[in-house]
Amino acid sequence: MADDDFASFRKEYSPRSAEDEPEPRSSLSRVFEVLLWLAIIGTVAGIAIPTAAGHSGDGSAMLGALCGLALWTYLLGRVRRSPRAWVYPLAGAGLFVMLIFGGGVLRGLSMRSTGNDLFAAIEKFEPETGRRARAAQNDPAESKRVLLPAMSRAAQRAPDADLVAFREGMSLIVETPEGVNRKRCAEYALAGGLQSTPTREEQLLIANAMTRLFLAAASHAEPYPIDRDRAVNQRVQMLRAVDPEGVLSDPQRSAQMSPAQACDLYLGMLRFMRKMPEPEAANLMRSNMTAGS
Repeated sequence: MADDDFASFRKEYSPRSAEDEPEPRSSLSRVFEVLLWLAIIGTVAGIAIPTAAGHSGDGSAMLGALCGLALWTYLLGRVRRSPRAWVYPLAGAGLFVMLIFGGGVLRGLSMRSTGNDLFAAIEKFEPETGRRARAAQNDPAESKRVLLPAMSRAAQRAPDADLVAFREGMSLIVETPEGVNRKRCAEYALAGGLQSTPTREEQLLIANAMTRLFLAAASHAEPYPIDRDRAVNQRVQMLRAVDPEGVLSDPQRSAQMSPAQACDLYLGMLRFMRKMPEPEAANLMRSNMTAGS
């Protein structure tokens, strides 16, 4: 009996023989592993980069990324001959959750930093307005009552180049890197501004554009003169170019415009203003932004 126990002990703890070693992996298996790693890295980048930049992505895209990450990691475990291949997709799912959570944290920090920069810029422009804006930051209606008149005053003092840059910064809400956002375009054309809650990315764009405007205005103590007559002529020329049929001058027809038609007219106005000399474009913007003030 003791001899049998000793033989079992030797078999279990003695160095493995060549027969016990697993069969070496083929070159094809190793190439497939490299391809799987590339697929995993690509999927992770496809999740991490847009998430960190503030693009939340739709549900179907996120579900597809999760399924892809789980599949690639499971296949990786199988190719590597892991006895616990099921652990790999669990690790992939955990990585997915960490990327989404981490992106949310980064966006939150970015929003806080950008908001602080904006309030600091307003305080530099008008200290009392800045304090009121900080106090109203959690009250959208009050914040609008504080900021809109302040933007009108800032438009009068911002140099031409900075005022035009403000317009271009705001236009990124409509003319996005992915193409024209027709919904936002129609909102600007028909209602003069966003009608639904802006996304995080849109909030960052708006805050960055406003920060530049207020900082530029703070650097110039006196308001720039506005040639109202020249602005009226500029507006007439623009409407003749983008609205030759006179739809906007006819209340009945303008009320019947579709969102697509309104958006096309709005985009036409943007293109027209971009062709204008900078001083003329700035004069027209100051006239528009201070109308009724």
